[in-house]
Amino acid sequence: MGLNNVAIIGICAGVFALFICILFTLVCICCRCCRRKKSRISEDDETLPLFKKQRKHGTLSYEIDYDYNTARINFGRLVLKDINVPKALEKHKIVISMTVDHSEESWESGPLFRESTILINCDHKFYCPMESLANNQIRLVLHLKKNLDDICACQCLIPLDEEMLRGEFTRDFSNYFPKKSACRGEISILLRYQPPKRNFTIGIVECKNLPPMDFDGSTNPYAKLEVKQNGKLFFKQKTKVMKRTRNPYFNQTFKLKIHPNKLQSLSIAIKIKEHENVGPGRPIGRIVIGADSQSDSGEKHLDDMILFSGKAITMWHSLLP
Repeated sequence: MGLNNVAIIGICAGVFALFICILFTLVCICCRCCRRKKSRISEDDETLPLFKKQRKHGTLSYEIDYDYNTARINFGRLVLKDINVPKALEKHKIVISMTVDHSEESWESGPLFRESTILINCDHKFYCPMESLANNQIRLVLHLKKNLDDICACQCLIPLDEEMLRGEFTRDFSNYFPKKSACRGEISILLRYQPPKRNFTIGIVECKNLPPMDFDGSTNPYAKLEVKQNGKLFFKQKTKVMKRTRNPYFNQTFKLKIHPNKLQSLSIAIKIKEHENVGPGRPIGRIVIGADSQSDSGEKHLDDMILFSGKAITMWHSLLP
């Protein structure tokens, strides 16, 4: 009888443990789905809006008048209402910029007082010939600035169709999706080759001016290193994660053995990613040095290392999408 009780208790304990495991797995899956949905990036722009999509960003009321004689667009008073700013960015100053698409015409306000209703007098007259009006627009962007940070929070698109070139109008702010940037920041890389021992050292020193990847304007970057020879991967490693910084200082080195005759066939790919608690990191930028390089600096860096064997060659590279 005692053995039966022990068996029953053991079965109950096993069932309970299995139930806990299933429950934990379901919770992890739900958290992962929520996290991905929250941090999804536009495939075309590879940017992340700093405001949640379901949040109302505010409205813009404006007066516009187009002078057909001088081809100038005149704005009266701009009125911004109900602008929502994340609490983490409340100490940033609000600045408004206006740019005519397909043109270099632009204007930027000075720092604005943070109020429920913001009044702006735009004294700039935008030049836009009549033939450029069709399917064109003025992009009004709300910036949040503090020291070196310049975060584009949301935007309002002002159409330049003929029927909307004179009068008073009201439009809503929307998420800011800038055009795909050719540069995603910069990275400092160290390369050194010591022929006697065939020691090859790759140092990931630091990055600067990485784009913001979180809703509060911060970034949690890490670097992923992949070394290929003749297209075959034979070494990979990752750096530690740097918390809440767009200018991370990694200062990490990785050593491997390489035959001198195989240096020219090396391809060194370094990918900077945003750390995620669940799932793979989101890409920020990348650089390839050596055989598969897409930049002049990537080719030159490996050539200089070979030319000055034994010396540490450090060089800055622009990160590409």
